[in-house]
Amino acid sequence: MTTIPGPKFLGDGREDELYRLCLSLLRELWVVTDRVRVLEAALVVRGVLDAGAVDGHRPSEELRKDLAQERALLIERVLGNIPLAATTGAAEGQ
Repeated sequence: MTTIPGPKFLGDGREDELYRLCLSLLRELWVVTDRVRVLEAALVVRGVLDAGAVDGHRPSEELRKDLAQERALLIERVLGNIPLAATTGAAEGQ
């Protein structure tokens, strides 16, 4: 496994890479969360949405299926790049 250059957080190369992955995902999650909240607020201010409309919305069956498919693809993109041997080898003490 290739070690990614950068600051050392936990000492072990694999653990540091996992930590950097978590930090990157957290940064991305915050950017998306912030943008969604700003977008919702802007739509409420402009009268396009009522306050709480997004929280109270019940998606159609079609939208639920689409979201489930997109969620599965996201999980595959993020976690599918982690080699199984790297995760099982660590658990077996290798």
